[in-house]
Amino acid sequence: MPVFEWKEFFSVVHDDLDDQHKQLFAIVDDLYEGTRRDSDASDELLRQTIAALGTYIRTHFADEERLMRIAGYPNFARHKLAHDALIARVAEFDTGLNEGGVRRAAGLLPFLVGEWLSDHIAFEDQQYAGCVNSHARNPRAKYSALKELESTA
Repeated sequence: MPVFEWKEFFSVVHDDLDDQHKQLFAIVDDLYEGTRRDSDASDELLRQTIAALGTYIRTHFADEERLMRIAGYPNFARHKLAHDALIARVAEFDTGLNEGGVRRAAGLLPFLVGEWLSDHIAFEDQQYAGCVNSHARNPRAKYSALKELESTA
């Protein structure tokens, strides 16, 4: 059973984003499991997990930010700064891992769990949910969003 488990109160009521948030929980749980073991295999698992986290959050944030921009979310700039801070923090740990500090990955956990999974998804992401979801329910807005996505693809 996962230590960091998705709960319904984290939902932003957007299936794709909720699925991505669930995947973030799974990656953080893998990171936790990797820090509990003391072996070369777990060191490699930690390296892979941190790399996967870095890759995944970039993809997730791009999706989330695109939806916020399309919906005209008024606090987009502040939200993006929080995303950029997490990307920088994960990159810091990734650099540390590559320089031989594998066990430093455990230091990323309190930040990910306390500040990110709990606070950011439960509170910050909830703030954009209404804007993004009401925009998505408006047929004219859906059409405009599709045209905008097509033009950026």
